[in-house]
Amino acid sequence: MRFLSFILVVSSGVLVGYENYSMLKKRIVNLGEFVLFLYEIEINLSFYSDDITTIIRNSKNKVAEKIGSYMESEDIYTAFDNAGKLLFPLNKDREFFLRFIKDFGRSDLNSQLSNIQKYITKTEEKCQEAEKELALKGKTGFIFSFFISFSLGLIFL
Repeated sequence: MRFLSFILVVSSGVLVGYENYSMLKKRIVNLGEFVLFLYEIEINLSFYSDDITTIIRNSKNKVAEKIGSYMESEDIYTAFDNAGKLLFPLNKDREFFLRFIKDFGRSDLNSQLSNIQKYITKTEEKCQEAEKELALKGKTGFIFSFFISFSLGLIFL
């Protein structure tokens, strides 16, 4: 019975470490998808002059699909807010994501395109920051949680 509790504690620690690692990985993927979505908006505005709702509905991007799933029952700002909660669990990323839609459409086309470029640059920087964070905290956190849970398991044994 004690050995079973040892295995359970160690397994729990490993799962916690894996969850933290996968959350960091998910952040990188979602920021990368947001960059691709911003490029798609930039291209559509430059060549086709589509509005944001048309771009979202026609896009196959993961970010656009999340926003689009909420757009059917809500306005664009609420849809962005709800999609942001799913895509970006960290407040700093979600606020950055929401700031984009609040800034969008408040000026002429050239200003919007330069604003999108600014967001692309900032998002790429955030993605690089997240990759560094994954390199530092990802595996280390996983190993640390394993050893903590292993130590606790030994105490219970």
